[in-house]
Amino acid sequence: MKVFVGAVQEAVYLKEKLVDWMKENEFDVVDVTEGKKNFFEVSEAVVKEVLKNKDEDRGIIIDETGAGAFMCASKHNGIICAQLNDEHSAKMTRDHNNANVIAIGCRVVGITVAIGITERFLKGKYSAGRHKIRIDMLDRMGE
Repeated sequence: MKVFVGAVQEAVYLKEKLVDWMKENEFDVVDVTEGKKNFFEVSEAVVKEVLKNKDEDRGIIIDETGAGAFMCASKHNGIICAQLNDEHSAKMTRDHNNANVIAIGCRVVGITVAIGITERFLKGKYSAGRHKIRIDMLDRMGE
């Protein structure tokens, strides 16, 4: 699994902390931030890479609130994005929704919570089963 990460200028400090943590934990991290000016460009860059291998790779987008990145990423067929502010939701979005991208707001969460969110998102597993019905419905919406 590759993890594609991007951040707006205001969130670079948080992105750097998350990249350091991911590398320390031996995740294959690719930073797509360079040259991107706003949450739209950052979101598009992350999504473009995740869509190449959407069932394996993951994306993390960091803007000021997470809302703009969430809206941009969610518009792509094949992307299930969650705007996250807490660690439990990160675990549950992997378990129940098979999310492949998350959006975090640097003005909403601190470094410790952001690391917890990242850890649960990247280490979480999709449980499928009854949850697959919802994922299948989302997939059909994009057709």
